[in-house]
Amino acid sequence: MHHISPYKALLLLIPCAMFHALGMDILASGVPTMMHELQTDAESIQYILVFFMLGTGVGQPFVGLFCDKFGRRKTMIASTILFILTSLLAARAETVASLSLLRFLEGLGACGTLVATFAIANDSFSGRASYRMFSLIGGSLALTPMLAPMLGVGLMHFFGYWQACFYFLAIFGAVALYFSYRSLPETRPDDTIVPTLKNFMGNYLIIAKKKIFIAYTLAATLALAQLYLYFSVGNILLINELGLSGFDFALIFALNALVFLAGNAYSTILQKTMSAYSIVMIGAMLIALGSLTMMTLLKVSHMTAAGIIVPNGLMTLGVGLMIGPATGAALQPFKQLAGAAAGLFATFQYSGAALIGFVATRFGVKSSAIIATPLLITACVTIITLLLIKSSLEDNEITEPTPG
Repeated sequence: MHHISPYKALLLLIPCAMFHALGMDILASGVPTMMHELQTDAESIQYILVFFMLGTGVGQPFVGLFCDKFGRRKTMIASTILFILTSLLAARAETVASLSLLRFLEGLGACGTLVATFAIANDSFSGRASYRMFSLIGGSLALTPMLAPMLGVGLMHFFGYWQACFYFLAIFGAVALYFSYRSLPETRPDDTIVPTLKNFMGNYLIIAKKKIFIAYTLAATLALAQLYLYFSVGNILLINELGLSGFDFALIFALNALVFLAGNAYSTILQKTMSAYSIVMIGAMLIALGSLTMMTLLKVSHMTAAGIIVPNGLMTLGVGLMIGPATGAALQPFKQLAGAAAGLFATFQYSGAALIGFVATRFGVKSSAIIATPLLITACVTIITLLLIKSSLEDNEITEPTPG
């Protein structure tokens, strides 16, 4: 095992971790255009988003096993190659069905780089240092939704077709592959429990039974569901229903990313004096408050752009606060099972967010209630869960950092 410095970790891991967010957000402003060119409706176009999320989710357990058995480096490189190839093929797709299938495979590639990123960060940092590293990775990733929608608009305007977004993803992946191949070390600890046919299910059971893992994974799922619903539904509501332009939405999306970045930056400050439990609880309560505010504004003044954007900003602030501590706290007890833990964590997080989004959009995409209702329910479940096992979570809190 080779140690990796914080700066090198950020420089090498962030581009690969960005595959998922970039793969989703670069299409944000182009979804209505794709809906028209592929001759489909608002409900059916959701499949290209849902299948990407599902691919990211269902591949996680297998990628986690690969990380522990074959190492983080090989997993990262193989997953990056899959992302590049499927991005190129997606640019050639002509139907929603074929594009959705390729998006599922593209999501598998993105999930591999994400799990490897989590595992490498968990290998190299512990305690509050782990919280800070995951927060810094998350904060850096906030630049993706800030820039990606405008990048997507620019690519489609310059080249004249939405397929340019997928070609860009392939080129971006190729650059990340080059640097990973040249400079990414293997960080798998020597005492890693290597998965076999006999023990891999037992390893997952050990992880899944831990209260700390369940609670913080639920919190992380809530955070991702908020980002996913705003991405997949917000653009249709603001553009199709309320008449905003694609460029207007890109600017609003960038503002939302700035709010996330602010919450993430403040989270790193709070981590010096507050526990992960307290920060995550604050974030969940902000999401609950934001969703309740959105529902109230919808009832009082019907649906308006401000009635979506302002409450969503409050929820996004909560996400920025909680995502780093929730991820670090969920993974840090499993140093000998880092790959398996990262895989199982991401499986629940991404599949859960995709399922919430899929169920919500089955009721039609006509009102902001489609964002607020599922988030309010999930936030309340998260808060109740955290309260019920508060003492257990605080007893397991690790506060002392281990130098990376």
